[in-house]
Amino acid sequence: MFKQYAQAQYDAYQKALAYYQENPQRLIDAERFVMDEILHFIDIHQPEIIRDYNEASYLYSFWKNYPPLDRGRAPIGDQYPWIEVGEQVFGNKLQRHFNANFSVKDSGLPSGADDRCIISSERIRQILGNTDSVWVFIDIKSTGPRDDYDHAVMSPYQISGAGIWKK
Repeated sequence: MFKQYAQAQYDAYQKALAYYQENPQRLIDAERFVMDEILHFIDIHQPEIIRDYNEASYLYSFWKNYPPLDRGRAPIGDQYPWIEVGEQVFGNKLQRHFNANFSVKDSGLPSGADDRCIISSERIRQILGNTDSVWVFIDIKSTGPRDDYDHAVMSPYQISGAGIWKK
């Protein structure tokens, strides 16, 4: 079952790869469009995001006995679940924003970024030319009291590659 569509996907990928190698500005414009949409969302909802993020401190008495014990680099048992706070406060609101402004589907991928979906619209079709949809992968990073604010751990899903398909 898992490999049933592998050849068709490979063929479609090669066709899309050739198209975007000839038209790289379309990808750049699509990334800019999605990023501008996310920035617009942040501008609109920033007071609500800040309020709900800070709510975790107000609710400390309710969750203080349940922090993740082995999260992060060199854990010592005093981790604060700011990662989960960021995911809930930002990610859920962003999904509602996408649902209100795009056709949205879950991507069906079993692993990856914190938030991943496919958004579709006629505007995306105008930008890309050959499809009306893009995959959006968002990994939300929040920092706690002992984190190094200048460095973030990135998963392999967050690093762009050369476009080479490994069979």
